[in-house]
Amino acid sequence: PPRSTPKPSSAASDVYKRQVSQALASEAISANVVAGFYHDHIFVPQTAGERALACLTLLSAAAEGF
Repeated sequence: PPRSTPKPSSAASDVYKRQVSQALASEAISANVVAGFYHDHIFVPQTAGERALACLTLLSAAAEGF
């Protein structure tokens, strides 16, 4: 499955996780964020996987405009 990994900067990682969490929450998709040493993981219910991917694809496209 596609993956999106932020740079290991703590501040950038916190912003990234907040933006992803807000985007998923706006679509009523629950998520569990697990912080790792080299990268973080965001788990969503399997039944919401396709919706979550579509949501994050839109978020990524919006970020490319900045």
